[in-house]
Amino acid sequence: MTETGKNILYWVLIILGIAAPLSYPLFELLEVSFFTQISFSWYLLFMIVMGWTAKAIQK
Repeated sequence: MTETGKNILYWVLIILGIAAPLSYPLFELLEVSFFTQISFSWYLLFMIVMGWTAKAIQK
């Protein structure tokens, strides 16, 4: 993966991390089930951890 690709991936992960708390009101609006919210949260957490790992590998 190129340096640019790694940076884009890193920023996408940061944006996802910031968007996660903001998405909860949206879930309330759409009346998404509680279990869907939980699995979505775990998925985002996993993505953020993967982002940190990718950033650590970069160094």
